Amino acid sequence: MRRLLPFLMLWLAAPAAPAGEAGWIPFRLPGKVVLVEATINGRGPFLMIVDSGATETVLTPAAARRAGLKSWSATPDQRKGVAREVAVGAAVLKDLPVFVFDPPQALPLRLDKGIDYAGLLGYTFLAAFTTTLDYPARRLRFDPPDEPHPRTNAAGSQGLPGAVRGVGNAATTGTNAKPKAVAFVLKDHLIHVPGTLNGKGPVTWLLDTGSAEVMVLPGTARRLGLNLVRGGGSPGAPTAFSALDEVAIGDTRISGITAVVGRLAWESPAGATYDGIVGFPFLSNLVVTVNYKERTVLLRRE
Repeated sequence: MRRLLPFLMLWLAAPAAPAGEAGWIPFRLPGKVVLVEATINGRGPFLMIVDSGATETVLTPAAARRAGLKSWSATPDQRKGVAREVAVGAAVLKDLPVFVFDPPQALPLRLDKGIDYAGLLGYTFLAAFTTTLDYPARRLRFDPPDEPHPRTNAAGSQGLPGAVRGVGNAATTGTNAKPKAVAFVLKDHLIHVPGTLNGKGPVTWLLDTGSAEVMVLPGTARRLGLNLVRGGGSPGAPTAFSALDEVAIGDTRISGITAVVGRLAWESPAGATYDGIVGFPFLSNLVVTVNYKERTVLLRRE
């Protein structure tokens, strides 16, 4: 099983906002990753990471025991089982295969911040729905893929602000421009979306709600001539950083991002199918709608 949760630089975020409108579920952002409460086999709540960079749904051994999940050996380090029911709000999946292990890349959440996460909601859960994550409002929703999903904020506004520049700011082309859905390619159950970096490209980004960072692979950094600032690190871990002028997907452009330049320790040098990863610094001011059925992602600022 391939697992992607990039290098985390963690700190606690504000508490989850109230859900408000029907269908919306509050989430939290400790460590800049999305966590939401779920029930498993009718038990819980369990705090799960909503992770579009995970190819599977994963439970920690402690969570699997608490949920009464029976499992069997899948690999020397992992077990596998079938959850009779996984539910987040009104979104429910029956007989969902899950892996049972403690994702090592998420351990800082528990060891450094005391967050007792129970696992990951990955592709096998998310792909059953149209998923909308409203980062500014700290809320999400899972809609059936054939039903219309919300495209407005609580006040009903559909327009976007004009181009805004600055640290961590999103920009769109033109005043009141309406965003267009961007088609993505699903490779190994991971979202590969086209874009640019510093106005150059094309660049293939992996959209990862489980990443606290924007990461650029070393080969991409060399190809695009990024200026690097060297940092510490261990073998296979990020060792450099770069201040980016702009990261873009479709009409959405974010400026003022400092990216990690490196390669994930568990990726072989020839194994990457993308040029970089867009995580929290890119997504944090946006409402993100992922439609796995149509293979599109809609990014909007409200």
